[in-house]
Amino acid sequence: MARSPLRNHALPLAVFFAAVILLFQLYVYWQQTRPVFDAQGKLLRLPEFEFPLLEGKGKCSADLLRNEPVVVVYYGPDCGHCRKLGKELATSSSEIDAIQWVFVSRAPAHEAKAYAQETGLAAHPSVYLCRDEQARFYQYFGEMYIPSVYVFNSQRKFLQSLHQNTEIQDILDVLHGKRVVKHKETK
Repeated sequence: MARSPLRNHALPLAVFFAAVILLFQLYVYWQQTRPVFDAQGKLLRLPEFEFPLLEGKGKCSADLLRNEPVVVVYYGPDCGHCRKLGKELATSSSEIDAIQWVFVSRAPAHEAKAYAQETGLAAHPSVYLCRDEQARFYQYFGEMYIPSVYVFNSQRKFLQSLHQNTEIQDILDVLHGKRVVKHKETK
């Protein structure tokens, strides 16, 4: 009895598809574990972070964010520059709605919640309000100034960090390919 041509090719086809699936899984693993910082310690891409949401209902992580630009803001509720940026964001045009905003603070929950209410960010649909309960921000992003703004494009590539008196237009300029110069000031 002669074997059908399909049976003769079944094993090689199964091996081929298994190899393709394995290569894809290796690629995904590499994407998740490739270096976040270069040899000089500069940020290269959006790190795989995870912070609890301010309201305590879940977590915000890099995996949760869609394929849109991401802006991560490390802030202090008592920082004047941070308040100004929050209020400006809450009242900005629809152009900023296409950006995902992650606001992270080490402040006690009641202070961070008061900041979110005062600035209007609590009601903003594209803003994630998070707490850095375990002081891991530095591990993920490398530097910590208050405020610090980290801008990433939709492919998660790091574009620039901004500090001190950052305005929404500065962030939009970075996303449009312009280099914005802001001086760092520690608190």
